[in-house]
Amino acid sequence: MGKIGIIGFGRIGSAVAYTLMGMGHSILAYDVREEYARASMSDLGHAFPNGPRVDFTLPSDMGLCSVICITAGRPRTPEQSRAELFGLNLGIVNEIIGSLGDFEGTIVNVTNPVDAINAVVARRMGRELSLIHISEPTRPY
Repeated sequence: MGKIGIIGFGRIGSAVAYTLMGMGHSILAYDVREEYARASMSDLGHAFPNGPRVDFTLPSDMGLCSVICITAGRPRTPEQSRAELFGLNLGIVNEIIGSLGDFEGTIVNVTNPVDAINAVVARRMGRELSLIHISEPTRPY
């Protein structure tokens, strides 16, 4: 199976990696908090001692991945508007897209607000936009 890149290896990125590794995929991962990311990767290595690997790399080195999943971004706080969150996460995602160069594989974005960020990712990468929305009815804000 081809490798999958995950950019943003916090709670969401590491959960995505765990699921994909359970399906047999090896992971190339990046997070600006390298020490935190490497600790999470070590935990995953213990969960799959004889299975797929997870390795740290830069986004610019993910060109051979078949899929890159972007989970990087700041979480929304209760007092924060969607517009404020968009402003914070837009800079993060723009930097990531800039580092991917001419990546031709599939990009899956999970950075909130997903609808607005996906439009930016599609435009910057020259791609068609596919949006899948999963409602979170238990979220308090």
